[in-house]
Amino acid sequence: METESTDRTSPPAGLRVVVVTGAPGVGKTRLAHQLVARYAVPAAAIDCDPVVYPWQSTESLYALMADTLRASIPVYRDWGSRVIVISGVVLAGRALEPLRAVFEELGADWVCYGLRATPDALAARIRRDAGSEHYVEGRLAESFLDAEVPGVPGVREIDTSALSATEVADAVVAAERGQLGPGWVLPDGATARAEAPAPGGAATPGATVPAPSGAAEDAGRAAGPG
Repeated sequence: METESTDRTSPPAGLRVVVVTGAPGVGKTRLAHQLVARYAVPAAAIDCDPVVYPWQSTESLYALMADTLRASIPVYRDWGSRVIVISGVVLAGRALEPLRAVFEELGADWVCYGLRATPDALAARIRRDAGSEHYVEGRLAESFLDAEVPGVPGVREIDTSALSATEVADAVVAAERGQLGPGWVLPDGATARAEAPAPGGAATPGATVPAPSGAAEDAGRAAGPG
């Protein structure tokens, strides 16, 4: 994975959007929840899969995903989030283009990490996911989406087949630190504490920003168990 060295010692102003994509079952949602605790600035996570199930996708649903993020990202930003991690099946021809337009419209600096895994690894993860027993076959049928990950322009691929969830998070954190500088990411082994916003509405540095009232409905599903 290529990273860009930097001399920054404090995070610059602005909003960072981190898109985590890949086939169903590869570990996108879990990674998003781990990442928000590893940033040194307030962060939040939005899971787009509840809005657009990959095996039921249409252009109108991609538009719905884009409209949902267009409405919810400013809410999290106003609440104090400096980083928003978006997880979902966001591939070229599958939601990427409308989402890219939203990120550019909002002036966000964004990056896409593509998680990949072998068919056997994907199948094993799907079958042991306690929340997926009712739609195992649908998720297995969409495992071919793994092959579409390299088609995402500028995607940073991570082969997760032989990695633990923590090791996948470590790889992304290392890439983020290399590009953005240490002011954005906590030291290895440290995690952010969930705290209320500081007086005046700004979130406390190093905290994971809780979902504002109503934001979870706007976003489909915000950071949380799952």
